[in-house]
Amino acid sequence: MAAHRAGVRGLRQRNRPRGQPAGFHPALRGAPGPGRGGGRAPRADQPQGDDLGTRRTKRLGNLIQAELGELLLKKVRDPRVGMVSLTGVDVSPDLSQAKVYYSLLDQDRRAEAQAGLQAAVGFLRRELAARLNLKTVPRLIPVYDQSLAQGARMDQLLRQARSQDEELARGREETGGEETEP
Repeated sequence: MAAHRAGVRGLRQRNRPRGQPAGFHPALRGAPGPGRGGGRAPRADQPQGDDLGTRRTKRLGNLIQAELGELLLKKVRDPRVGMVSLTGVDVSPDLSQAKVYYSLLDQDRRAEAQAGLQAAVGFLRRELAARLNLKTVPRLIPVYDQSLAQGARMDQLLRQARSQDEELARGREETGGEETEP
């Protein structure tokens, strides 16, 4: 029996990664608990608490966006989803849902694209589960991203303001620099 224990102990010693003491477990590293001494103080350059969760959700959002982009391009055959561009993915802190923001070149087909994406959500989740190593894949919620439309509207307003300024400047030059009442 003692020889068997020694053999098992020796096996564990050989199979553990170099530089890690026997009994080392990454999940327990620095964790407070009985006999653990409370762990060491966190380093200033390492994210703590909310920062760590935020970084994880952003990383997961980027990964989901990349995978969904590839899936929409190569696997989804629905013509309603043809001209959709993914602009971002926001994952909830508990990783249960992900808002998938999309934009379109043709604003008139917005309702069709929303219906097509909504119909493809189950397929996309199943494909994400096969590609990503997650315990649960977040529920996907397609959301139209209005930032591009708002940006185009802002550009239009800025162009109008510039042209009005140029007209006023030309009017002043013609009158010899005198201020005129509008």
